[in-house]
Amino acid sequence: MFADPDYARTLADQIREAGAGIDPKQIVLEITERAETAFIDDLLARIVDLRAMGFEIAIDDVGAGDSGLNRIAALRPDWLKLDRELVRDIDADLYKQNLIRYFARFARLSNINVIAEGIEREAELWTLMDLGISHAQGFLLGRPAPGPATIDDTLRGQIVDAHHQIESRRLLAPNTVRVTALTEVASTIDLTDTVGDAVAAMNRPPARSGVVVLDGRRYIGWLSREQLEQAAPGPVLRLACIDCPVVGPDATLAEAMEIVAARAEEHLALPLVVQEGSVIRGIVSIRRMLQASAEFQLTMATHLASSTGLPGRVHADRWLADHIRAHDPADVSFIDLRDFDAYNVAYGFERGDIMLRQLVDLLQSHLVDDAGTTSLCAHLGGDRFIVAFTDDARPRLVELARRFDARRDAFFSPHDQASGTFAYLDPRGRTRAFPLTSLRITYLPRALQAVHDVRELYENARRLRQAPPVTDDPRAMGLIVDRRGAEIAARRSA
Repeated sequence: MFADPDYARTLADQIREAGAGIDPKQIVLEITERAETAFIDDLLARIVDLRAMGFEIAIDDVGAGDSGLNRIAALRPDWLKLDRELVRDIDADLYKQNLIRYFARFARLSNINVIAEGIEREAELWTLMDLGISHAQGFLLGRPAPGPATIDDTLRGQIVDAHHQIESRRLLAPNTVRVTALTEVASTIDLTDTVGDAVAAMNRPPARSGVVVLDGRRYIGWLSREQLEQAAPGPVLRLACIDCPVVGPDATLAEAMEIVAARAEEHLALPLVVQEGSVIRGIVSIRRMLQASAEFQLTMATHLASSTGLPGRVHADRWLADHIRAHDPADVSFIDLRDFDAYNVAYGFERGDIMLRQLVDLLQSHLVDDAGTTSLCAHLGGDRFIVAFTDDARPRLVELARRFDARRDAFFSPHDQASGTFAYLDPRGRTRAFPLTSLRITYLPRALQAVHDVRELYENARRLRQAPPVTDDPRAMGLIVDRRGAEIAARRSA
């Protein structure tokens, strides 16, 4: 039993007897969340012993037990394995997606790896990847086998492509800038080194404000410049290390600042330590985080829509002006939410903001990619967005509308879902009814070559929405998706 006092010693003896160069650092021990909680104190004691030997700890079946959060807080695992019930059909379940999104964020803040179990369909895998889950397990990827499993080459290529797309989309939202971009090389020493060794390491160019202390490869803590300069000669083992927070390379600048803000006042100036697996990648200084935050705020103020994190109207207009002058043959699509103002009145602006963020998630996951086909994705304000493409994106836009409709019911009451309408009282006390909020998508092929300035482009889009004229030019077909996702495809002049 895991909680047995002899468990750690027995396991270490067995590994030693097995030989073959097995290292405890290569082994993750799983504790099932369904296990009894009566031995939690014994578990904590064994985990201390096992971690000292180099083993990592995982909690299995997260989401299946009755006291999962308490157990996670007590055991501080290195890995969390999400129960298959949370994973099943997650691509069609908005509530599960929100839950997993917060698990992923918690894991980044706490430097924990998350594994999604029981993945059997590609749609589940793509959704989980988009939510920030980086490790997966399930029949889709491979059946249980006595030896190392291999993933189908086609699926492997699709996973690599999806990963690249997700990485490229993050560049559109500065609030997802990672601490990796801010990391500086850390001065490291071992517990067996002397204070003199530590001072020498700290003062090597470029000089640091302290050193990271390791026991082999295991992170122990931080010794500040002040501690080392005041310490008497001797081994660093006798000095009290400061337990600086450790973050993973996927943590964002915003999350790093949250961690710093939660510190005791006397520790505010300490850096964050960036660790990937068992390897220390470096440190992020408070000065660097403040500089990056200032740059981010300046960018937000001038180029980004604060409600969505996408490039805003200023950025979009500049981009469009430059590409109009260059006669760019790009296709342009305008996307907005029908009756969104009415929805805000009926359900409240907080719910409206959630709906808006869901649309942004779809825009990023379904339209933006790293294959060079999406040149611009910007928020023009309110519920209006613009996307520019270098290829024919009409099929993707139809699918975008379908996916939005699939998520839409989560934003309406059962009564409104059944009737297909929602209502509110206007200022005069009259009841006004509207169809459930849906996407309106206007498509203008080679739009930038047909105008002289940005204002003319916006006017063309407005005319197309209101009174689209008919033409026989096949390239002039403007696809409009409007009212409950119904597709109206006609030959229209852009």
